[in-house]
Amino acid sequence: MKFSITNKLITKGQIVILVVLVVALGAALLVQNKFLRIYDPEFVLLDLDVDQFRLNLPLSQHKQGAMVQVLSPGCPCNGFSRDHIGLLTKKSQKYVDHFVWLVGAGEDSVRQRYAESLGIPIQNVQWRTQRELSWLPATPAALIVNRDQRLAYVGPFSDGVRCTSDNSFVDRVLGNVATGLTVFTQLNSQVHGCFCQL
Repeated sequence: MKFSITNKLITKGQIVILVVLVVALGAALLVQNKFLRIYDPEFVLLDLDVDQFRLNLPLSQHKQGAMVQVLSPGCPCNGFSRDHIGLLTKKSQKYVDHFVWLVGAGEDSVRQRYAESLGIPIQNVQWRTQRELSWLPATPAALIVNRDQRLAYVGPFSDGVRCTSDNSFVDRVLGNVATGLTVFTQLNSQVHGCFCQL
């Protein structure tokens, strides 16, 4: 079936393609307007006393530190960093312990799914309230600690919409922590990317 608009013939297939493109553009604009933002626009991280702050994680005896992934399960930005986080976890499991803090409250099945997807024990995946994380501006976020539990890094995994090893802040810090040397705290707050505000 063909329609005539201003003396041009348009097929159903062309209309479907046009509708798909309009919907995709609308979705992209929605994500851009709602989730593309500065990680810490109110400079919340600058109030963090890094000399006194400790995460007190149960570290394995032979590990050099830990990485905590802080994720909001409903945040669409998680999907943009999922592959990179999985690769980071696999690459660094020999050297650092891995934990996931999920913001909110939910089912154990959600914890199980995250644990299985990252290959970490379920007890390392925990629910945290927004109040407990009031010092953190947005998710997804990475927290990395040295062996002595001092913060080595707080902030997003990377710059930009899509998280990869090419634009990662975390890869280098994890590599330095893995050597066993103390890494001084890096607060990464003024990064533009896809984040869900806490």
